[in-house]
Amino acid sequence: MKTSFTICLAFIAGIGIIAFSPLQEPVLCIIAAAGLCTAGASLLLASQRGRNRNALLLAAFCAGVFASASALISISGSSQIPPLLAKANAALLQHIDSRQLSGQSTALIKALIMGERAELSQEVVEAFRAAGASHILALSGLHVGIIYGILSALLSPLGGSKQALWIKSVAGILFTAFYMVMTGASASVVRAFIFICLHCIARLMPDRKSSGTSTIAISAIIQLSINPLYIKQLGFQLSYLAVLGISLIFPFLRDWYPEGKAFDPIRKIWISAAMSISCQVFTAPLVLVHFGTFPKYFLISNLIALPLTELFIIITIVDLSLCGMGVDLEITKSLVEKLGQTLVYCLEIVASI
Repeated sequence: MKTSFTICLAFIAGIGIIAFSPLQEPVLCIIAAAGLCTAGASLLLASQRGRNRNALLLAAFCAGVFASASALISISGSSQIPPLLAKANAALLQHIDSRQLSGQSTALIKALIMGERAELSQEVVEAFRAAGASHILALSGLHVGIIYGILSALLSPLGGSKQALWIKSVAGILFTAFYMVMTGASASVVRAFIFICLHCIARLMPDRKSSGTSTIAISAIIQLSINPLYIKQLGFQLSYLAVLGISLIFPFLRDWYPEGKAFDPIRKIWISAAMSISCQVFTAPLVLVHFGTFPKYFLISNLIALPLTELFIIITIVDLSLCGMGVDLEITKSLVEKLGQTLVYCLEIVASI
């Protein structure tokens, strides 16, 4: 196992052992001080002995203890969206309302693009849950990835020169950072943003090799360093378990159906199925522990819902963008309506099985 990944596990263990404990503030102060001192001494020991692995792991563990204890000591009120971004959020919600779509489609757009689920009917929420597709309603890497993909497609005419890559990378990071903060910076969205930053950095340094597990480890260390208490959020846990499953299992499942001709729809279906299975292998036990249920029809739901969700988000963004520029196309508005209805209808069918 790569050193970066084992260091990440040690860091997470240090955070978790404090974050999930019932310790009071005076004890936390002592633990924070002890963790900081021990982490520093371990790093000094590791440097003197030339990258001593055990000392590095101890330093990472103690750094996690210090970070978690410090976060618990300094807890203040819940974070709020900056005023400027809050105005942007409200303006976009108002713009969605101005399209005058059906109540169900409007609520679905707000849920899938803005993370606002309050207007969804209980029947729709229950259909997504029963079909094993409730993760689609929660803003996550899926939604950020789709939006980042749209931006990348728009910037593709710039080409692949060094200057173009810099422009694409800076634009991608700034845009997804704006979207992340505007929608409340949930744990899974922050994780997706960090992944995009690491992807952009790697693209600017093509000679450097990176692995999926290393990227996951670096992302987790960065995110938990910013806010160690993310570790207590179910969204954080599911998000990292899902990408870990994709990194470790998906490549093997994908290769069971080798590449052949250029256009092979069966292989595309298999890749989608392999992706869903990879995620579920790692996330299903946690879902079972928290909710006492297992999504039996997750494979059918994902094969149907994920392509429809991606298409729905893309067409919705196109429609909202055109409308914002004063171009009101009935065809895009109608497509948004039909795709939203189809998505809900398909999941209701799966949920009724």
